[in-house]
Amino acid sequence: MLTTRNDSRNVRSGDHFIAVSDCVETRREHMADARARGALAISAEDAEADVFCGHARYAWARLHAAASGADAVKTPLIGITGTDGKTTCSF
Repeated sequence: MLTTRNDSRNVRSGDHFIAVSDCVETRREHMADARARGALAISAEDAEADVFCGHARYAWARLHAAASGADAVKTPLIGITGTDGKTTCSF
């Protein structure tokens, strides 16, 4: 089974790594670290990645939705912002 990780420190040999950093230098450092740890493939918003994706966070969400069997297209996404009451509102 292929495991996708987004933290290069947790990558094991044969994992898929998806780099989600907005900073190019940081993203490339993480990609190099993941490769050194044995990542099978790397996806990122970067030409140096094995798989270029236009929006890495979106791709990561879609991968997880597919793996869990959720319908990512029909599942609503709700954001609650502010300094107080987020937990109460979400319940």
